[in-house]
Parts: sequence; C-alpha cells; structure tokens
Amino acid sequence: MLFTLCTCLAVVQLTVGQFQPPFVGPNINPGPRLPGQGGFQPVPVGPMEEIGAVQGRQPPGFQPNRIVAGADLFVYGTCYFNESGSNIRGRVDFQQGRTGGPTRVRVQVVGLPPSLMSDTEHGIHIHEYGDIGRGCYATGPHFDSDTFSFHGSPNNLGTGNAHEGDMGNLRQSNAGVIDSDLVFPLMNLLGDTGVLGRAVVLHEGRDDLGRGGNSMSLQTGNSGAPLACCVIAWSDSTNWNNPFIARNANTFNPNQGANQNFQNNGFQQPGGQFQGNGFSSTNFAG
Repeated sequence: MLFTLCTCLAVVQLTVGQFQPPFVGPNINPGPRLPGQGGFQPVPVGPMEEIGAVQGRQPPGFQPNRIVAGADLFVYGTCYFNESGSNIRGRVDFQQGRTGGPTRVRVQVVGLPPSLMSDTEHGIHIHEYGDIGRGCYATGPHFDSDTFSFHGSPNNLGTGNAHEGDMGNLRQSNAGVIDSDLVFPLMNLLGDTGVLGRAVVLHEGRDDLGRGGNSMSLQTGNSGAPLACCVIAWSDSTNWNNPFIARNANTFNPNQGANQNFQNNGFQQPGGQFQGNGFSSTNFAG
C-alpha cells in the first residue's frame, strides 16, 4: 500500500513539472542571476565583475591580481671563481628581464698575476657543460646552440661567425683585478639557448676573436689555458645588488675597471641607472 502511494506521488510531481531529478552531470547555469537571488550559481572560472565593483566587499587587506610596484621583474644567475691552489677569487653575475631582452653581466676577479702592462687582457667564454673538473677542461667547447658556428666576436652573433658563449676580452689592472660590466643583447639565461647550468671560463691569454688565421682561432680564439672556471646557477637578486668588489653607487658602468672593450651606445634599462653598449670598439669590430 505504501509503495503504491509513493508511486502515485512521483507521477503527480512529473506531471506538474515540480520534480527535480538527482544531479548526475555538469550543471548548467540557467542564466544570469543577481546577488541575493536564489538558484544555482556555478563556480566562477574568471572575474565575474569588474575589480572596482567588488573592491569594497573584499576582506581587509585584499589585493587583486596585478604587478605590485617594486616587484622584481628580472631573473638572475651567478657563479664563483674559487680555484683551489690559486689566489684567483671572483664572481660573475647575470641579470635579464623576465620577458627577455639584453643580458647584463658583471665580472669581478681578484688575485690574477700582476702585470706591468697596462693592456693585459684575458679571453672569457661560456662553455657547453657545467662540469668544472679536470682543471676546467671538462667544460667542453664554447657554447654554440647551432653547433656549426665559428668562434668570433660578440658583434658577430647570429651571423655564423660567433658562438653564444663568446664574450670577448676583459682587461685587468696592474694589480691583477678585473672589474667589468658587459651587455649581450642576444644572450639568454633561460630556455633552450640559455646559459644557466653552463660554465664560465676565464683564460690566461687574449682572445683573437677568430682572426688569428688558423683553425684554433676559429674554435677557441687562441686564448690559452684556463685560469679559472665556475658553473652558472640560478640565483636571486642578492649578488646582483651586492657586487663582489664593492662600488660607491648603484650605477652600471660598461667601462668600470679600465675595460675598454665596450663603448656606450645608449641602451637604457628601465628602473635603473644603466648605459649599455653596441660592441663598437675596435676590439669587437666586425
């Protein structure tokens, strides 16, 4: 008797359109509903109102998603020269915008053999592998993403006559110090052509930039044996904001430490005092 009564009630509900079956699939929003009205409200997948319209109804301290003033818009890399059995110490710091653009590099080294020459230079390159064993020789060849370019000047990057790892020459002081700022418009920190995880190698001799007239010149620039090497690691802004060799002002100087390889060409980095270069000196002509 009870079963018959329940069956009859179900038939009546179906007939008058009041029966609501169990929800077994994705619900469908029947249409826009104003706040406070009844009915189903789907889980929002994006802003359903302008931020300004709901700002007053948010908990204290709520901040909508946006770029916060002062947020760090850069990625950084760093590596340490710390050669065992040698007096050479130093650090190489990298900075690039998160959206790309030129990479700024600061190279600071102390403990190099003193020289009476005022133009003693050292070739510096990024090598393929982040393995600094066997006296830096495990780092492999210069980093070259297409594997067939010749060694050359950073000026020539993209022409087949330079490797991505070719950084040119750095001039040391008579006291054995390098303090140089460089800019590489086509160098990347991240991605398939990025340098993070690779090695920086500082060489004992000057890089001939591929103009030595022999096969080794087109591979290594005849820059001699390694003096020091380090692996580039991803880092925060701490090292970039605190140079290994302290400076008096937070000003990026492409010729700091008597490095004349790079000439100012007016590149302005947003958010800082920085003048870049166009690789326009005779050391990088070509």
